[in-house]
Amino acid sequence: MILKVENISKAFGKKKVLQNVSFEVGLSSLYGIVGENGSGKSTLLKIIVGEWKPDHGKISVEGRIGYCPQKTLLFSQLTANENLKYFAAAYGISKAELLNRSESLMNYFNFKKYRKEKIANLSGGTQ
Repeated sequence: MILKVENISKAFGKKKVLQNVSFEVGLSSLYGIVGENGSGKSTLLKIIVGEWKPDHGKISVEGRIGYCPQKTLLFSQLTANENLKYFAAAYGISKAELLNRSESLMNYFNFKKYRKEKIANLSGGTQ
């Protein structure tokens, strides 16, 4: 298992958002968290990635998991290139590896034209 969620509970005041949520995710699997607005999806994901602490329960992560939050985590006054450099440094990615990865990503997503553009000037979808 790459992820094991055991009896996670979370409340905000008297409002119980998550109650004894448990599941496991296997290696090389792709899962989605679905539900109605206000059902606790974002709360659960924030607990899984360590942004919030659960009131009860346990999370076990072996390896890496991906998380795409509702809001972009980009610095609006930096360019696309500068954001890539910042996050590369934060994740310990070498300059050589950054150059290789950024070229590959820019080509794949056809983003070369945005390389020197400030994030604040890009549409929400492009961000």
